[in-house]
Amino acid sequence: MTKSVCKKIKKTKALFMNSILNRNNSIITVIVLITIGIANHAFSQISFPIPNSPNPSDYKANTWEEKLWIEKNIPNESPAQVLKIPGSPNLRAYKSTSLTPVEIEEIDFPVLSITLPDSANESETFQGIIRIDQPLFIGSFFQLMVNPTNVVIEPEFIFMPAGLTETTCDLAIHGVDITQTISITPTEGFWTSYSDTIEIIPVMFPESERQALIDLYNSTDGSNWNRSDNWLGERGTECSWSGVICDDYNLHVTIIFMRNNNLNGDIPDAISHLQNLSELDLSENHLKSLPETIGNLQHLSELNIGNNQLVRLPESFSNLHNLSNLFLSFNQLRSLPENFGNLHNLIDILLAI
Repeated sequence: MTKSVCKKIKKTKALFMNSILNRNNSIITVIVLITIGIANHAFSQISFPIPNSPNPSDYKANTWEEKLWIEKNIPNESPAQVLKIPGSPNLRAYKSTSLTPVEIEEIDFPVLSITLPDSANESETFQGIIRIDQPLFIGSFFQLMVNPTNVVIEPEFIFMPAGLTETTCDLAIHGVDITQTISITPTEGFWTSYSDTIEIIPVMFPESERQALIDLYNSTDGSNWNRSDNWLGERGTECSWSGVICDDYNLHVTIIFMRNNNLNGDIPDAISHLQNLSELDLSENHLKSLPETIGNLQHLSELNIGNNQLVRLPESFSNLHNLSNLFLSFNQLRSLPENFGNLHNLIDILLAI
């Protein structure tokens, strides 16, 4: 210990003795006791021999005071030391001999890839295989990115359980207008990813549904309709025809809305080809009959044919088991089909004359 340090300790102890002699000054006594304890602790801990060396590794510090002293007074000029991390052979760290944080050199992230077939039809399912170059420690979701971005992939996320290195998934691409090559890339954080491509062939609007719409136009005097925008346009325009609403991918007719559109005549048999039709509104027109084939519309849930000139309903009408809303008012109906009571899902029905 240096002479200056020893003199400070002796002086502090002398003050302590004087304070004890003064019994009325108890507060000062306590403060002096604490001061002596701190001083003795601080200086007694810096008791290691101080070698004449610029290398911090030659100094052994047991307390935070000693570590701070070394860091402040001894420059770090020695090379960094490589540390091997147990259980992670691909992860290395460098530790310097001074009091600095550990620095990570590099991490080998997993590598993702995907394998796709050469081609597939739009909206039809095809299989893809996602692979990873090392088994997963925990199950993970991978997001599938597509290019161009205006198309839609289903599903967008694929889950791979822990321990696996590959998984097979069913995929589908929607929103393709022309035959084009689509790139799909599996992604996860900072992992390296490799994409693959597939040629997607667009599915055209079904010819049977197109013909059903054309038959509806011709059999109900379409040329005199109040609204007939785009009707009978070229192939692929069917979902833009006035009153026709299709699904999200413009593949099937789901709704026909022809209220008060001056339809005259009979609904054609071909209406049954609209197998995805869920709503049909033909109210406030001049229709005289419905075909027997209307009972084949198994997805039809809402039918409004009020304010027409119907005299009877076909017997197949009772086959519309998903029908929940039915409006028949203001026609010339004299009876209902024999099995009309089989429509157990009906919630609203209007039969007023």
